[in-house]
Amino acid sequence: GETFRFHNDVVTMTAKPEEQTETILERLAVSHALAQSVRLCGFEESIQATITATRHLPRELAIKGSISASRRSISQKLGRLFQTRHEVYLHSDML
Repeated sequence: GETFRFHNDVVTMTAKPEEQTETILERLAVSHALAQSVRLCGFEESIQATITATRHLPRELAIKGSISASRRSISQKLGRLFQTRHEVYLHSDML
């Protein structure tokens, strides 16, 4: 039923008046898809930040056999990793 147009980050949706019911459902589907895309992007950024912050640890462990960071620092990084993973799992049923 609807005509969709994307231009400069603006979505334009037009429909004929007699297609009102289908129009509402199509708009709901599009808005849900856009919201899920934004949510997924947030998770991706969070995971990428965690990977970037901890990337050196496996390499350092493989080369030196130990990690120069303190136990507390390593525990904090593990805690943030578990927290990020938990947030993704918690909301994955909505994605």
